[in-house]
Amino acid sequence: MVNKDLFFMKLAINKAKDNLKIGSKPFGALIVREGVVVGSYSNGSDRHKDPTAHAEIGVIRQASKLLKKKYLQDCILYTTCEPCLMCLGAILWAKIPRIVVGLMRENIPNEIYDIIYKDSGAWINRDSLINYPFSVKTGCAEKECLNLFEEYKKILRVN
Repeated sequence: MVNKDLFFMKLAINKAKDNLKIGSKPFGALIVREGVVVGSYSNGSDRHKDPTAHAEIGVIRQASKLLKKKYLQDCILYTTCEPCLMCLGAILWAKIPRIVVGLMRENIPNEIYDIIYKDSGAWINRDSLINYPFSVKTGCAEKECLNLFEEYKKILRVN
């Protein structure tokens, strides 16, 4: 499973890189079912002017539409960064049993964290993740996910 997780996380990273090319936030997500990608999405909050267009929300919508089902209990979600509270709620509603996370929020550089998350209040207590009905793997391709934020930091300095 480890090699598969790394393979799919790299695809999610590539979705996040697409956002960096347009100067947007470095978040990407992927949903996989039986080893096949059934959705991939990068954060669309800026380009769609929609605060709910997070990568995890978008990819859940895509996968549900493609699979023609509300619940994704036979899927795995890969995300480049720890889901916010809104996205976590969507993951729960979609009944996704396993998520693989690249970078946890405490590893995001402070200056980027402040720009993206300041005053959002959109975080749960991480310790409570153990109470949710899904498994969580963290730190998958963490260095590559951190590099996304370093690249984003460079973009912010230019603009």
